[in-house]
Amino acid sequence: MADKPYRPCVVGVFRNQQGLLLVGRRSDLPAWQFPQGGIDSGEIPEEALYREMLEELGCDKFRILYASSHTITYDFPADLSTRVSRRYRGQRQYWFLCEFSADARPDLSKASSREFDDLGWISREEILGQIIAWKKQAYLDGLKALNL
Repeated sequence: MADKPYRPCVVGVFRNQQGLLLVGRRSDLPAWQFPQGGIDSGEIPEEALYREMLEELGCDKFRILYASSHTITYDFPADLSTRVSRRYRGQRQYWFLCEFSADARPDLSKASSREFDDLGWISREEILGQIIAWKKQAYLDGLKALNL
């Protein structure tokens, strides 16, 4: 596992006016998570964030409020066998705190990736209670990096 690289990716943490955070229920696993995705070759993290959010949430009308000053890294479990885990050791993530434009909202019917089959707004405590165990420390670190 140590011979594989980390996958560079971005995480979009969207906060609404009530202070709740947007999560998506994965269509391939019984798990909720923040929208995230890989950084393509030649992209800077901000470009990847806008592209990924359009692909996953069907909306790229938002602004970045804050970006983490460092990346958050985690390893995949040894027994995980997915397309991404076979190629990468884990993920090195750039975390962004975002807010949708006043006239915009996520729309899964416009999402091209179909990664999520449902979206919800929940508290910080709720996401930490629901996130898959091997991502929990990364979520704690990422939320802390965003001062949440």
